[in-house]
Amino acid sequence: MEELQDYSGKFVRGLRYQDFSKDQMAKIICEFGRLYELIDGLWFTNATKALGIEKSWELEQKVWKDIPRHVIDGVSKIANIKGNDVATCLKMIQLDPCFTPGLYEYDLYFKDKDDALMTIYRCPSLLYFERAYPHMVAPLCQVLEVKAFDDYAKRFNPAMEAKPLKLPPRKSPDDMPVCIWEFKIPNK
Repeated sequence: MEELQDYSGKFVRGLRYQDFSKDQMAKIICEFGRLYELIDGLWFTNATKALGIEKSWELEQKVWKDIPRHVIDGVSKIANIKGNDVATCLKMIQLDPCFTPGLYEYDLYFKDKDDALMTIYRCPSLLYFERAYPHMVAPLCQVLEVKAFDDYAKRFNPAMEAKPLKLPPRKSPDDMPVCIWEFKIPNK
């Protein structure tokens, strides 16, 4: 069968992802990443309506404390990502559904394999919170994300640090980059 550029044609019994072209699969994966983020936004909005901001925020932090373990274990296994240096951690971030290319915009700059910067230019979570819950931007970026990135780094190496160099809230929507993170294993 010829690679599918989309699924506008006839029904394919036994369809597999491998039946799509690489470009189409990239679009599908990007959409999965967007839906992953959307589910969290819908959950948080509805939890806030039902439980109030304090309780929903408490639960949001618990959920996002657990997510990295599942993502790292599952994705690193299928992608055969092994190691304990910063480069290995950032390879995993590249494949994390939260950082789907096309949804997030970021660059990774390496000084060496154990010292790198992650510069984020577009963050859908920030855009959502700026619009829906502006008073929650600081707790999101300065508390939840700091803990999440640190937990992420420590899953690869207990000595690894994920240090924020710039975090929201932003002065304006043009305040770029959105945030900057340093991933480093000190004294290496």
